[in-house]
Amino acid sequence: MSDGFDKLREIGAQKIHEKTHITREHVQAILHDSFEGMNKIQFLGFVSILERDYDVKLNDLKIRGLDYFLNITPETYQNTSVFVETKKTVNSTPYIVIALLIIVIVVFFTLNKTFSTHNGQKAEVIDNDTIENIQSNVLENSDVNVDTNSSTVDENSSILEQSNFQENKISADEDVKSKAQEAVTSFKVLPNKKLWMGYIDLKEDKSYQKLFLDELSLDPSKDWLLYLGHGNVNFDINGKILQYNSTRNLKFLYKDHNLTEISNEQFEIIKKDHKW
Repeated sequence: MSDGFDKLREIGAQKIHEKTHITREHVQAILHDSFEGMNKIQFLGFVSILERDYDVKLNDLKIRGLDYFLNITPETYQNTSVFVETKKTVNSTPYIVIALLIIVIVVFFTLNKTFSTHNGQKAEVIDNDTIENIQSNVLENSDVNVDTNSSTVDENSSILEQSNFQENKISADEDVKSKAQEAVTSFKVLPNKKLWMGYIDLKEDKSYQKLFLDELSLDPSKDWLLYLGHGNVNFDINGKILQYNSTRNLKFLYKDHNLTEISNEQFEIIKKDHKW
């Protein structure tokens, strides 16, 4: 047998099935030279897949398979196909008859309803009692409309008051936020020795990096994600000094004018796909 065929036997039917998606039964049949459960076209297709996926030559296997298919009878060859599905002929006559009956019934009831409605309309025109009832209903409905209009006015007034309240609340929230932003006018990084820092502008979704010894000023109105090469550093937030003295890397989140040290896991979640 060829080296390629021996290699496939060492790999085994299960792993070959998982990689090539050839059914396990067919892989086992090929590895054992048992070709009864397939036809020539299937056999050659499976061999081509194995040669391609495992970069092997299976010429000896092809010769044995073709020799087998050359010597079997046509009846046996026809019965080995596992991909051919016999289709049963369905008699559609009963379904056509049922569909025609449904159409006839629908047409009959439609015409009958139309005829009844037409006769009813004529009776109402002739019947004086019907006319009086209609006039009475009109008068009653006019009273109801007056009450409904009054209710509508009350509802509109309530909606207007609620809308004014929401607008005032939004305006107040914006004023508070604006004052908070105006209160913080500076955000500075002050290293005690040369510092590499990667930083991400979370609002603009942009990343930067810098090696520096002097102070670095960042826009205090934005949100920042900071990665410091060491922790021997101070921060100046609107005149308030935050001091750190560590030899390890530190990560910080500056959000809503507050600076918070965060863990590696939190940093990775917020950083997403940003790289320096």
